[in-house]
Amino acid sequence: MNKQFRSLLVLASQQGGVVTRGQALEHGASYEAQRLRLSRREWSLRFGCLVVSRPPLGDDWLDAAALSLRFGPETVITGPTALRIRRIPIQHRLVMAVVAGEHTRLSGVSLLRDAAPRALGRTSHFTFAHPSDALADLLRVLPEVPAKELLDLALQRHWLSVNQLSEIIERRRTRGRTGTRQLEKLYRWAQSGTRSEAERRMLPLLRRVPGVRWRANYPILLNGQVVAEADFAVPELKLCIEIDGRAYHSDRVAFENDRARQNALVLAGWTVLRFTWEQITSHPDEVVRQVVLAVKARGLGQIAG
Repeated sequence: MNKQFRSLLVLASQQGGVVTRGQALEHGASYEAQRLRLSRREWSLRFGCLVVSRPPLGDDWLDAAALSLRFGPETVITGPTALRIRRIPIQHRLVMAVVAGEHTRLSGVSLLRDAAPRALGRTSHFTFAHPSDALADLLRVLPEVPAKELLDLALQRHWLSVNQLSEIIERRRTRGRTGTRQLEKLYRWAQSGTRSEAERRMLPLLRRVPGVRWRANYPILLNGQVVAEADFAVPELKLCIEIDGRAYHSDRVAFENDRARQNALVLAGWTVLRFTWEQITSHPDEVVRQVVLAVKARGLGQIAG
């Protein structure tokens, strides 16, 4: 590669591995030379930019650099790309960016044109939204059912809390309510005080159990330290319920953490009942029956003690 092309590589390294076709031309790569390298797969195209060197951090970083170069330094990378950059293992493949001014559509990219305030992070090549704002941006564009499933997962994994969602909505209301309608709907859906759809469905079943008051997301102590947080609990009976939602055990780390939490509950002297999404939605009467039996057994035990 000649000296001029070496200077193009230097420029690309300063821009996350990408250059515009105009920049390539300025550094000696004629349109014919560009076409030749593209046909040989020495270079590739990413959102209209030339990829002349691939960054070691992967495709998400490349997407972010290319979008920022194409639309300018005010561009904010958001949605799944920003989440994975922050090591949140989300599977959605949608590419999203907040852009300033009027831009034409770009195939494969959801372009947001709003002035909603967002918490930001920066690299030397691009700006990206904080995970809670990136999640909110994704939630506002997804259809209702996938949006609820994503919020369910985000709440279970602690990527986002109901309070954080409320704060984001309040911040964005000050800028003309852009994109807040769906977020408000999702917030109302999540507002029952439980973290997942399975927990929300469990709540009315527990209200059918007479004589006890259930507490959601109850912290349990052992030797003065919080060792676990039960999905539902009756502290007076040391009886708690753990719910396996639709996103349950979606990875090995979640499985291991769950087992450690259950062991901690037992060591603290609690009786633990577990119910799955299938049991709650398909066999609710049986779930209620088992809970009633457990309440009676723990109640008798407390009296006997």
